[in-house]
Amino acid sequence: MQRRSTQRQSGEGKVFIHVTPSKNDSKWHVKEIGSKDEPRVYDTKEQAVKEAERDAREKSAREDVKSHVVIHDEHGKFEVVENFESH
Repeated sequence: MQRRSTQRQSGEGKVFIHVTPSKNDSKWHVKEIGSKDEPRVYDTKEQAVKEAERDAREKSAREDVKSHVVIHDEHGKFEVVENFESH
């Protein structure tokens, strides 16, 4: 598993946003762990990753938390973990 980090000063709390393949079709889901919201659905993995990264950056800046984007491969296994921290 690769780890990519955007280094900034540490914030309080942690947020995990997962990018996972759909079990029923070729779509990709973005879901924040602990959120009551339904996963957002994208046609490609690239679109899903881009949106998850944007969400993580915004959440880290807005809420002073460490955000982690966990990207899964097409079989559902962890592929990459990206870390975003607030200023």
